Amino acid sequence: MCIRDRYIASQNRLYLVDKSFNVVSYEVFNQATEFYSAISNKSFEQASQILSKIPVKYLDKLAKFLDTLDMKEEAFRIVQDQDHKFDLAVHLGKVDEAFKIAKQEDSANKWKQLGDLALIQGKVKVAIQALEASEDLSGLLLIYSSLGMKDGLRKLAEKAQATTKTNVAFTCYFLLNDIDKCLEILIESKRLPEAALFAKTYCPSKISSVVDLWKQDIQKEHPITAQKIADPLDYPDEFSDLVMAAKVEQFIRGQRNSVDVPAHQYVEYNELLTQDFFKVLQEDPDQDLSQYLSLLHISEPTR
Repeated sequence: MCIRDRYIASQNRLYLVDKSFNVVSYEVFNQATEFYSAISNKSFEQASQILSKIPVKYLDKLAKFLDTLDMKEEAFRIVQDQDHKFDLAVHLGKVDEAFKIAKQEDSANKWKQLGDLALIQGKVKVAIQALEASEDLSGLLLIYSSLGMKDGLRKLAEKAQATTKTNVAFTCYFLLNDIDKCLEILIESKRLPEAALFAKTYCPSKISSVVDLWKQDIQKEHPITAQKIADPLDYPDEFSDLVMAAKVEQFIRGQRNSVDVPAHQYVEYNELLTQDFFKVLQEDPDQDLSQYLSLLHISEPTR
């Protein structure tokens, strides 16, 4: 129980004495109290004059006070604590200031927040740098795929595969038309049924090898099921279309690896993509599919 107290202005301290004459002191900075009062009374000019006289060590407390009043811009101008300053910068959309703090602190969480903020504001270079620093592979996939950044997708795919982020790696390679890598990822991740279906759809020439792996994988625990899995190429009567599908695959693989089509020619290239080569071979199995490449003429974009 306090029986006596005294505030000494020159020391900015309040002294309390109990009945046993024990003395306890608390720092009470009068100018800070005056600042709180001025802000509460909306006397902002007076508060600004008082603020200029307040030592730096008190500014973080004042910044928190301003933040609670939703005066975030004013809080940002005086805050010293870097974590609080970063949060305010993100809230206020100050990308450059947030970038400086994130680079200094090198925190994955701060980089991630900065990446999202920069992406919202369309500052792609900052967003990429931030998302790379935070290793946000999904965010990078969004940017690279949206902007058609082929080199970025390739780099991201390799990193994702190395860190077992298989979904991101598969998507990257699929967008890059690297069917072999897609199949490799499915096999490495033991998703062999999916790999078999993928091979049948996109690379029928590899069906047999994938089916063998699938059967070997389940042979020990499910031998009867393994025996029931059939290689389509062993049944040409039931899967007669696979021969033509393999021929189409060979043609598509050749033009995919040799032709790099610029974005401005998508409409023209789409004519090639919409050709039903399978139907062409059904009508004439000896048809030379390379003649359809004449639909595509690579040219420089018009400026």
